[in-house]
Amino acid sequence: MTGRGRYPEALAYILGLDLLGMRFGLERMRRLLAALGDPHRAYPCVQVVGTNGKTSTARMCAAVLAAHGDRTGTYLSPHVVDWRERIEVDGAALAPERFADAVLSVRDAAATLGGGPDDAVTQFEVLTAAAYLAFAREGCAAAAIEAKCARCHTPAAHVEAGGAGVSLAILTERTPRGELARDGVTCTVCHQITAEGLGTPASFT
Repeated sequence: MTGRGRYPEALAYILGLDLLGMRFGLERMRRLLAALGDPHRAYPCVQVVGTNGKTSTARMCAAVLAAHGDRTGTYLSPHVVDWRERIEVDGAALAPERFADAVLSVRDAAATLGGGPDDAVTQFEVLTAAAYLAFAREGCAAAAIEAKCARCHTPAAHVEAGGAGVSLAILTERTPRGELARDGVTCTVCHQITAEGLGTPASFT
């Protein structure tokens, strides 16, 4: 079956996953990415976290990277119309066949992890892993990752220092610095994004 023909299969798999499963911790995500060959280590990432303004900030970061001639991936959440909007390459949603290939590859990898129903992968984990995998397959030189919340316990916050890893984390609001500080990662804090613009940024490592 072609990739395009597999797109409905990929959507059915996504829709059948636990939408609101909140299982904190990154061990399951580490095992899932390892089963995929650790695709997130193939390129550096800008990680965007906070409560408000993440999507706009991630898009701006991706645009800056693209302006330097880099093939750039962008991972966003949620989508508006189409699931493919969450995974963009060079500003365009991933083609249906590419999206299906990534999602179904993650499905197959997840099936090898074992564990019971209480340790099954969630919808967000699958989409995050699919984004990392798609960016590696598309030859992206860098990626902007919207990592949901400001704590480091969600799947999109998995990328780590070392190797390619996270080169920069951007916080879109006031957030305790200790929640994101990690060895080798520079964090830029935009204290608040408001109608008047950005607050004074500060950096820490």
